[in-house]
Amino acid sequence: MSDWPTLPGGSWSNGHSHLPSPSPEPAAADADADADADELALDAERADAVTLLVRAWTGERCAPDVRAFEGELVGRIMGYLDAQAKLIGVLKVDGASEEDHEKIGLVQMEMDRVGWLLRSYIATRQEKLIRYAPYINATPAMQTRLSVAEQTLVESYQQIFEESLIRDVVGNLPEELQALDEVLPDGRSMVSQPDLDKAVFIRAKQDCGPVLMPDGSSLEIKKRGIHLISYRVVEQLVLRGEVELT
Repeated sequence: MSDWPTLPGGSWSNGHSHLPSPSPEPAAADADADADADELALDAERADAVTLLVRAWTGERCAPDVRAFEGELVGRIMGYLDAQAKLIGVLKVDGASEEDHEKIGLVQMEMDRVGWLLRSYIATRQEKLIRYAPYINATPAMQTRLSVAEQTLVESYQQIFEESLIRDVVGNLPEELQALDEVLPDGRSMVSQPDLDKAVFIRAKQDCGPVLMPDGSSLEIKKRGIHLISYRVVEQLVLRGEVELT
């Protein structure tokens, strides 16, 4: 019997091919790559949404007035939480390994964190809506910052509050003392309003130039600069997104 044929490089063959193992079909490889890219893009989108939620929550808690409702962002976050909850439910029903249970636990922890942020964001807004309901109802510019549900809440709350107040208290007072929106001689109003002179911390996202301070002096606000300043002074910068509350 003849020797096995010698191949270049000193290897030998027993009749089996020595060609490299066939690579995956191009279409399958492309599909896997696309799936991985889509998953990475989805993870990045979720991370961006959570980052934006943290900023919205921080801004709402720091601002003395009600900021514009982040409806699109809230919808994205709720969709993310709903999708994750359904996925975890499927994994639990179908059975999961010990390693999968650990991953599920981490996902649930992240969902709890994001869910808490979302609830706190909404609760912070609701607390302001109730506190400043008469002022908001009398200020069209403030009403544009609310969602439809929030507008309904403000209107319903003020109606119930005023009816209760008139029935139990104001209705028993002399007529000259029954006004609910009286402005006192010293300028104070019976209608609670946000304190726009409240001091807030801001961080500049860009060079904003000098701003006029209450004492007539000017303050140069540079990019990445952090300042403790009256909200009234920088309100327009906040609304334009040139600085952020922190």
